[in-house]
Amino acid sequence: MRCNSLKWFVIAGCLLFSASVCFGSGNEEQKAPSAAVPADSFEFPSAIEGSSVEHSFPIRNTGTAPLKIESVKTG
Repeated sequence: MRCNSLKWFVIAGCLLFSASVCFGSGNEEQKAPSAAVPADSFEFPSAIEGSSVEHSFPIRNTGTAPLKIESVKTG
């Protein structure tokens, strides 16, 4: 009987250890990037045909991992 209880105790300990390794303890922050953009659109004023107009969109990474911008599309 004592051996059987010890066996279940060891199995339960292994399962708990495996779950904590796979899913984390919940107290650790997951590393992920997060883009912070103050404004996601801009209304350009009227311009003379052929002239160039510019506007900068500052993007700040507020996350804990590197932010990679791989594709940008105009609207």
